[in-house]
Amino acid sequence: MVTITLSSGRLKRDIIEMMREMCGEAGFTFGATAEEEKSDLRQLDSMMTEWPWSETTYNFPTSVAVSLPTDECGLAEVDVPAVVASLALRRVPMLGKSLGPEAASQIARSYQSVCSRYATMPTMPLAPHTPRGSGFPGYPMTTVFITETTDEE
Repeated sequence: MVTITLSSGRLKRDIIEMMREMCGEAGFTFGATAEEEKSDLRQLDSMMTEWPWSETTYNFPTSVAVSLPTDECGLAEVDVPAVVASLALRRVPMLGKSLGPEAASQIARSYQSVCSRYATMPTMPLAPHTPRGSGFPGYPMTTVFITETTDEE
């Protein structure tokens, strides 16, 4: 039997380091204070409560306190680049910088990919006696109107 693991096994620290690299800072935590790390983790946790990130398998902190950097993020590997890019987009103005056009296009592509994976298609029943349209191949053609729906008024 084949077992598929959706989690990437990445730590939240890895997400923060990747975000810093995208912002043009050193990827490792050299020079970063504990307050900056907590701030980044708080920002990551708050971003993940918004749609479409709330649809992912992110591991939220179990208590009121902020996450620990050694906690596993729980994200699928396909979602990691989009989370990193969106987090960098939120953090870069605080550094007094801006992202280049290449980074902006990467953010747009990855965000669109996440939205398409987690979007729900709305469904709506048709009203009774809605015309079937031309070329409807089903049912005896005694009527050209839909009569299978119920009127819920």
